[in-house]
Amino acid sequence: MSLKKKILFLYSELAGYSVSCINNYIDNNPENEVHIIRWPLNSEAPFNFVFHDHVFIHEKNSLDILEYTKKIKPDLVICSGWFDKEYLSVVKKIHGTIHSVLMFDNYWEGSIRQKIGRVILPYSVTKYFDYAWVPGELQGIYARKIGFKESQLFYGFYATDLSKCDSIYQEKLTHKKVETL
Repeated sequence: MSLKKKILFLYSELAGYSVSCINNYIDNNPENEVHIIRWPLNSEAPFNFVFHDHVFIHEKNSLDILEYTKKIKPDLVICSGWFDKEYLSVVKKIHGTIHSVLMFDNYWEGSIRQKIGRVILPYSVTKYFDYAWVPGELQGIYARKIGFKESQLFYGFYATDLSKCDSIYQEKLTHKKVETL
């Protein structure tokens, strides 16, 4: 018998691949819940996503995030990036009581801004997160430069709906075979 788990995402703008991954997670773990607090929909990208029944969506400006976090008592908080000061404030306040994960897709370029961040972020941001979840090794380099150890890194953040990718691949493969005949 599996115990019910709750995951809280503090998200900026959702994308199709994120929704696919979250729905897939619930399909494979139907006893669990995912709660998502997101920025209001961007009028330039008003995607209409379909979520699993165990996924609960809230607009950031519609609730007190810290109070909501206390109310649902998540087992894990996953935060997209370090640019949203309110999200960071919540993570700082729950630090030590709820595990937290920082998601980001920035890669190390060695810019002046990143070099300054390399000094500041370990003390102002990364110390409040237990783990980082990044797309690949390029982002892993950046994560290590801002204070995460390899044992704190998870890769594959941009996992996607492989069935869509596979259908495009198969179509191109079939088209290529016809061209060579």
